[in-house]
Order: sequence, then C-alpha cells, then structure tokens
Amino acid sequence: MKGIRVALKKYLFPSLTIFLTIGFVALFVLGMSDGWIKRAVKNTINDLKGVQASVNPYYAVSEADDKDIRIVSGVLRNSGEGWQLIEDRSHSSLNCNSVYSVDSAGFITVDYSGINAKSVISFIAVPDESFAKDGYSCGASVGLEYSNIYLYRNIDGINEEVEASELVSETGNFWFIGIFEV
Repeated sequence: MKGIRVALKKYLFPSLTIFLTIGFVALFVLGMSDGWIKRAVKNTINDLKGVQASVNPYYAVSEADDKDIRIVSGVLRNSGEGWQLIEDRSHSSLNCNSVYSVDSAGFITVDYSGINAKSVISFIAVPDESFAKDGYSCGASVGLEYSNIYLYRNIDGINEEVEASELVSETGNFWFIGIFEV
C-alpha cells in the first residue's frame, strides 16, 4: 500500500498537474487568439438583450415586445376610518389616485385613471398573512381606470362576500399590483 502511495505522489500527480496546466493554458491562448471568449461573452449579452426591460417604478418600456407599460400597486387597510392606501415608513403606493369603498356596493375601488391605460396586462390582489389565516380572500374586477376589489371569507368551506366597509383591522392588509399597457 505504501508503494502505491509513493508511486502516485512521485509520478502520477506531478504529471497530471503539468498536463492540466498545459491544457488550460492552451485553451486560454487558443480562445483568446481567435476571439472565442469575446464571442461567447458577446453572444450571451445579445441573448439577454431580448429579455431586458428598462424599469422605472412609474414608467417602463419592455424592449422585448416594444410595449410601454405602467405599474400600479399599493397596500390597503381599513383601521376604522375607511379603506386607505398605507403610506408610512414601511409602505408606499405607486400610480394610485385614490381608494374608497361605497357601503352599498361592498367592494374597494382603486382609482389609477391618471396612467391612461390602453389594455390590462395583469392585476393581482391578495390578503396578507393575518387576513389569509382568518379565511379572507379577494378578487378584482379590473378596468382601464379603476379596479374593484371584492372581499370574501371562507367559513366552513363556503366563500361568503364580505361588506368591505365592515372589515376593520389595525394590522390586516390587502396588497395589489397591476401592470397596464399605455
């Protein structure tokens, strides 16, 4: 056993190290000489250009499909004074004019009419963990100037619509984000 270790250390490892070193140097020199590395980097960058988008939180242009988009988003809470966008050191909204609920209607309306949307790409509204734990969910009816967010509560496997103005919480929120083509 000792003889095998001595042979490996004395003959194989030095030879293997020299072979690998020469191989890597040769690949590097050949790659640099005919521009292989430069082409690989350039091709990777060009591939990525097809999916890049310049993102400004107020306005974005998707270079992949030449769409001008606007993003609206925010966090909604009713602490007892009606539904409002939370604007504090931890939360802020984006491109929203106002939020309100009409007692007889039963939903929350988010107004973003200032973005001049041509079409809806996506709009998602979700409860935070405290409302979700208590069985609340929501869904949105989305338009080009405003969205109505309907609230529901699952009780014993049955989803019941919740009167938005009656749902009051100091900590519970509903989050939303919408993407629109302009």
